[in-house]
Order: sequence, then structure tokens, then C-alpha cells
Amino acid sequence: QQQTNKQTNNQSITTIMSSSVSITALLKKTEHYDKDERYMATSDLCEVLKRQSNTDGSNSGGSSSMDSNTEQRICKAVLRLLHD
Repeated sequence: QQQTNKQTNNQSITTIMSSSVSITALLKKTEHYDKDERYMATSDLCEVLKRQSNTDGSNSGGSSSMDSNTEQRICKAVLRLLHD
């Protein structure tokens, strides 16, 4: 039982870390000069956030694992993209 919990926690940490890298890369792509690239980055960002939300809700009782700096960057990117 403890081994299974430890493996689940390790998988969660790996998922969070890879999501963080994905979010950073996608935020950079939301600034691309090509409107289609910005759209695809936004769509992909939504999917990553949905996956992360599902993972957080099932593993940590609904608390967010994202830091406030990343949350602010996402909000700023989305607000900027509303003008597209």
C-alpha cells in the first residue's frame, strides 16, 4: 500500500513538473507573430490546464499545485489574446 502511494505521488510530481515546462513553452508560443500559432498554443494550454486540474482534484483534494507567478502569466496571456 505504501509503495503504491509513493509511486502515485512520484507520478504526480513528474506530471506537475512536465506540465510546468509545457505551460512555460505554450505561454511563449502565445506571443508568436503568427495568429494560427497563437491560437494553437492557447488551445493546447487549455488542454494542459484541464489535465492538471483533473490531476489536482483527484490527488490533492482539489488544491492547486500551480504557483501564483505562473497563474499571473496565464491570466495576462489570455487577456492579451482576447484582442486577437
